[in-house]
Amino acid sequence: MSGDVHRTTGPHRTQSRSANSALAAAIRRAYFAELGAAAARYQANPDRFLDFCLRRDPGTTLGTARLIGHLDDLLLAAACINDVAAAWADLLDRHERALAIAAGELLGRTPSGARSCSGAFAGDGPLAARRWLIELRRISIDRAPSAARARPEISPQVESAPLATAPIPRQSLAAYVGAQPLRRWLAQRLHVDLASLRRSSLALKGVG
Repeated sequence: MSGDVHRTTGPHRTQSRSANSALAAAIRRAYFAELGAAAARYQANPDRFLDFCLRRDPGTTLGTARLIGHLDDLLLAAACINDVAAAWADLLDRHERALAIAAGELLGRTPSGARSCSGAFAGDGPLAARRWLIELRRISIDRAPSAARARPEISPQVESAPLATAPIPRQSLAAYVGAQPLRRWLAQRLHVDLASLRRSSLALKGVG
């Protein structure tokens, strides 16, 4: 008996290869037809991007369709993981303001979820979002040397932000698989991380 008992054979293996080839062809068409400007800006390699996408394919018709629909976001995520300065500049430009608003909304609520009358911490939204994005970059980038690459400006106020406004991302951009728009994924992850930090901070204070 063969030692490789998990090897896929017969029609299922043929169908898998066919679906993989079809997806690869669709990604290549979209890459050269729709992503050319961004790919050039990020100096992306089409073969590496194809591999990046194929490793995220869920193998379902709906999941594959969603992946194809978010190739621009996947390209941005891939470039950010490679620590391309232009990609991080684009991510900040497109998403930081919305994330700051979302963070402010959460910080302006009471532990029960009701809107705080004072909204004392709502103004910390931009600071929390920026600190979260800085940490997201730190945990997302490849471990290859990148010291010479430019990084987004970080103000002294952001560097010295208190712990209560510095949520730490639990997942890097490598966890983004294109199942939804990147803006929604970022907002969901920030909400989860900020809510977790807020609960921990309140617990330490004996609130709730």
